[in-house]
Amino acid sequence: MATRQTNTDRLRLFSDGVFAVLITILVLELKPPHADTFSALLPLWPTGLSYALSYFFIAIVWVNHHHLFGYAEVATPRLVWSNFAHLFSVSLIPFTTEWIAESRLCFSPSLPAVVQHAPNKLDDVSDSGKVCRR
Repeated sequence: MATRQTNTDRLRLFSDGVFAVLITILVLELKPPHADTFSALLPLWPTGLSYALSYFFIAIVWVNHHHLFGYAEVATPRLVWSNFAHLFSVSLIPFTTEWIAESRLCFSPSLPAVVQHAPNKLDDVSDSGKVCRR
């Protein structure tokens, strides 16, 4: 029985769709202020900052994903499942963005924060157990 070789086009398009949905979910979390003045925007700065950083992070991940798929010639089962695992981790970004905005950028240990920042901040997480007060 001959094995069928599949190119990576469908996997790339699916991944691009996931990235587009994630960016859409990010922007849907932005809520306008009740007042119609610029000063009403000031209390929303944590939400705006977390949105901008998350958007930038998703853009970096997408560019890297696009670059890496330039080297893939065949969509092997290993590549497909690795891509799904990667997209799962990226899909947590809107959740962590909302959590960061709600906590007003205070450190509070939680699974999404630890998962997203563990590789770079492992020492900080283990040394600090402070929870911010609102």
